[in-house]
Amino acid sequence: SLGAADRVVEQGKSGIWNYRKWDSGRIELWTNEHPFTVSFTSASGLYYATQSNISVPLVKTIQYAGGGVTMWHYVNWSSVTCNDNKLGIRYYGLNANGNGSQIPFSLYVVGTWK
Repeated sequence: SLGAADRVVEQGKSGIWNYRKWDSGRIELWTNEHPFTVSFTSASGLYYATQSNISVPLVKTIQYAGGGVTMWHYVNWSSVTCNDNKLGIRYYGLNANGNGSQIPFSLYVVGTWK
């Protein structure tokens, strides 16, 4: 009906992802447990590691994706991108500290499920 409030119709867990489905077709998904293995490449004094094609369950479209490192790791920063309903992580540093280690990422996605 017109003016009716949107409501959660399902919530749960799919693998490492927590999710909440809304009656309107919106879906929110989040995790603090995405494993990322650091494998640095160096360019112009900047070190970076990437992981791409990270699948997100239950979504038809992704409208927003964000995230970052779950815990402090050296002097590093990160970004999360979205391409064709898959996520990508870029992890940057000014040196190679942490190369080869596995660190947990937090990811948050808003999209549609219907």
